[in-house]
Amino acid sequence: MESVLVYIYIGTDNDSTWPLIIKEAWPYYANGMSKAWLTMVDDCVKEVCRNNFIEYPLLPFDALKKESRLDRIMLYNNVSKRMGGLWMDYGKHAFFHHISVLFGGYSVNLKVTL
Repeated sequence: MESVLVYIYIGTDNDSTWPLIIKEAWPYYANGMSKAWLTMVDDCVKEVCRNNFIEYPLLPFDALKKESRLDRIMLYNNVSKRMGGLWMDYGKHAFFHHISVLFGGYSVNLKVTL
């Protein structure tokens, strides 16, 4: 049986400017980073639950009583702050540095807009 490779381009207007070699590799990169991010979110949820004496695994949001929903919002805010802190404190080395190493340490042109 012959296999067929199908490319699905999910992206923005910028994707049209990417060379084919990047477009073909992009889904693998996006999949790996998504898995890493979801793992980090799950670990942050567990950490925040443990630190705030919240039972894990969590109940579906719809199953919560009204007063418990405020606890869930507090949980989401704390997880968001923790993820943001991890990015600010470790993103440069854990992500940018290590992907740069994969490319032989070449520089990358970053456009920063404020």
